[in-house]
Amino acid sequence: MTLEEVLKSQPHKIVERDGVRYTLLGTAHVSQASVEAVRDAIGSGRFDAVAVELDAPRLQALSDPDALSKLDLVQ
Repeated sequence: MTLEEVLKSQPHKIVERDGVRYTLLGTAHVSQASVEAVRDAIGSGRFDAVAVELDAPRLQALSDPDALSKLDLVQ
């Protein structure tokens, strides 16, 4: 899927600040469609860098394998 197709299918916003263009791609952490959209966007090769925002419980789950079993996805 091309980057343009990815952006049409997912919530996103393109902003510029101080001459730098940022593409913000909204995701649902438990959505396979979101996973594929992120994979396709990164795979497009059109970005110099990629940043991922994680909330504290998900960061903890990545840092502590046992934390995932305690994660309340509904909350």
